[in-house]
Amino acid sequence: HMRNITFLPTCSNGLYSPMTNLTAEWLGSMTTCASTSELINAYRQTKDDKKKRRLPVCCFQACFDTSVNKKGVEAMWRENHHAHLTGLVMIDVDHVDNPQTVIDGILKREDFKDLGILMIYITPSGEGFKVVFIARKEWGNLIDNQYEMAQLLGVSIDRSCKDAARASFIPKADDVKWLDERLFTYSDPAYDEAFGGLYRNKPAKTSPTQKKWKDYEKSLRKGAKAEAEAKSGLNDELKSEPVDETKSEFSDECKSASVE
Repeated sequence: HMRNITFLPTCSNGLYSPMTNLTAEWLGSMTTCASTSELINAYRQTKDDKKKRRLPVCCFQACFDTSVNKKGVEAMWRENHHAHLTGLVMIDVDHVDNPQTVIDGILKREDFKDLGILMIYITPSGEGFKVVFIARKEWGNLIDNQYEMAQLLGVSIDRSCKDAARASFIPKADDVKWLDERLFTYSDPAYDEAFGGLYRNKPAKTSPTQKKWKDYEKSLRKGAKAEAEAKSGLNDELKSEPVDETKSEFSDECKSASVE
């Protein structure tokens, strides 16, 4: 039984302000606003996070039931446990030398129309881009969809964007490289029905639902653990006994090694 309801993307004038429905008018005025350009340009020059954090935000993948915050204010607060999934997903591709080149490659793909991409923009850092696309239920939850799309596009993603309440700082207008008007009207209540409960759960269940991506994350964790162990081993070695300069074992070893 589907409730006749639409869950639309949301936005806010600030990271900690209440959310409202994202409209073409809001996005148009915010991305063309002089202060947006000033903040982004200043952020690119200074890398000072405080500049970025003053930008307006969007939450493409969720809208929120009203709730009361710690100060007793009732509004649409950006909280996982009050989230409803819109049926859109965002991937964040970071640390790219030339985002424009990668984006051009995506836009030129023969299957571009089949990918369900509704927005692509260069992020405020200037060193990455975001892709907003239509979730596929058969792919799984948000992070499953992110991995699938990243694989299709041949990019690696920021895995910390896997929760429903993740905010995205807005770009300036000339950094928007693709925009499909369906961004403002698309809603797939069946997607929320299938996966929304995971995020409304306390604590939110944001990990992959598909075995291949669970295994992939397991292998990443293994790799990270091995890397950390190697690092701490190296640190221990560096911290160990100071070398006694009078002993010549070290130079002898070098000599014998070079002879072989």
